Amino acid sequence: MAVDNIILIGMPGCGKTTLGRKLADRLAWPFRDTDRVAERLSGQSVAALFQRGEAYFRDWETRACRVCGGETHTVIACGGGTVLRPENMQCWSHRSVIIWIRRPLALLATAGQVETRPLLQGNKETVYSLYAQRRGLYEQYAQATVRNDGEEETALQQLTACVKNRL
Repeated sequence: MAVDNIILIGMPGCGKTTLGRKLADRLAWPFRDTDRVAERLSGQSVAALFQRGEAYFRDWETRACRVCGGETHTVIACGGGTVLRPENMQCWSHRSVIIWIRRPLALLATAGQVETRPLLQGNKETVYSLYAQRRGLYEQYAQATVRNDGEEETALQQLTACVKNRL
């Protein structure tokens, strides 16, 4: 079965965008980040969208998923909460592979990560709470898992191997 798209899911700060860009380069495929697509569609930053409420942001995120879902041979990094709406996950074709990028919570809860994420708002405890809410959804939707808990290159090699087995 040929793969249409590679969809990366996981917590904020787990490495979806960084690894996704590098994977896309290796495959010579386009790269999309649903947060950046939502910003382009709305004309506002993710932080500005969140200022109007999480539901408002999630509506734009759903629009971004629909746009990205129409693409083929694309690596797509989803926002950490994309899994919260089933309609977002239905945007990906049955020939897409969904990969959960897992990173230890201690690494996600570093000061730099929580300060730059609108939903975390500088609160390390929120990382643990969000993970508790989302873990089951990541497990439900993921067709494969790649750990990003050491060297970036190691995670990228694991991700590349995972994808190559499905192309």
